[in-house]
Amino acid sequence: MKIVVQENPANYPMYNEPPFVLAESDAPDSHYIPELYSHYKSTVDFNELNRDIFEKAGRSKPADRKGTPLSVKIFGGALGIWGLFKLIKHFIFKK
Repeated sequence: MKIVVQENPANYPMYNEPPFVLAESDAPDSHYIPELYSHYKSTVDFNELNRDIFEKAGRSKPADRKGTPLSVKIFGGALGIWGLFKLIKHFIFKK
């Protein structure tokens, strides 16, 4: 569909041009058709989705929360053994 500006006969002596095309627009192939829902259907759908979400959340595993890394445990154990050795050496040999 074209929007055409018609020439004004009063301007014929001034302009000898064809009609000026102001804009060109195409009609859409299809248009959005809104769907209307009743309050009851909306409530039922919401409750179903809500129930599904909470059921799946209950069945899911908790987040994997790891404890202390093994390297820290080894370093702490070695430090503890070294400290225990120093204490035993100090109290037994009393130098």
